[in-house]
Amino acid sequence: MSNENKNIEVPEKKQSFINGKLGIAALCFFLAVILTFVFGAIQNKMSHPNGVHKVVYAIRPIGVNTNITEKNIKYYFSEENSDNALFIDGAVSDENTLVGKYITSEILKGEQVSSVNVANTANRLKDIKNPREFSITFSDISSCVNGTLRDGDMIDLILTITEDNNVITKPVLTHPILISQAFTTDGQVVSRDSGNKLATSKLNLYGSSEDQEKIDNALAQGKVHAVKDTNNTATPNITIQNAIK
Repeated sequence: MSNENKNIEVPEKKQSFINGKLGIAALCFFLAVILTFVFGAIQNKMSHPNGVHKVVYAIRPIGVNTNITEKNIKYYFSEENSDNALFIDGAVSDENTLVGKYITSEILKGEQVSSVNVANTANRLKDIKNPREFSITFSDISSCVNGTLRDGDMIDLILTITEDNNVITKPVLTHPILISQAFTTDGQVVSRDSGNKLATSKLNLYGSSEDQEKIDNALAQGKVHAVKDTNNTATPNITIQNAIK
């Protein structure tokens, strides 16, 4: 017997049979894909008879004054399809449009995000003349809302001094001031993602040169403590706390 390789010829009828089988298999696969798509569309239509719309949902609770950045947007939000019957007024459909905004009202986990829940961060700084960032350190955490202040919060600063044997409190500024960053006593950054694990005792503030001068003067006169402002209103007038006996 010869050791040379010989070409094996497939009979024409057998080759046609094989080709036919492959053609049928391809057709079946194609039909299966189409049917899967059709049945999926029918099921989706039955599940959402009113149609669907892409919306942004909160994947965890988000507190007031939280600043939305490119770094934390995926931490707080996700985009999902929602039945049009559940579509709320002003619903946000693109999470990227939230970057550069802050939360104006608390958002719960699983809640749709509406344009009424957010505002532009830049609007909080537009009325500041010669804006700058400066720091203030508190003597203890009880002076800064027990260390719970975070970036994005608005605060009133109150000065406590003693005059003529009376302990008097008076506002350092006539308006709230914005926190740009918060730190622990040892300088560790405290973000909202830190929860209550870290206590704030140092703050970086956004304000004018006049604000900075008034705060420095107040620190030289007595004890300054912060009060969290929830309504962005004017700071109250001078009040006498108690008299020294």
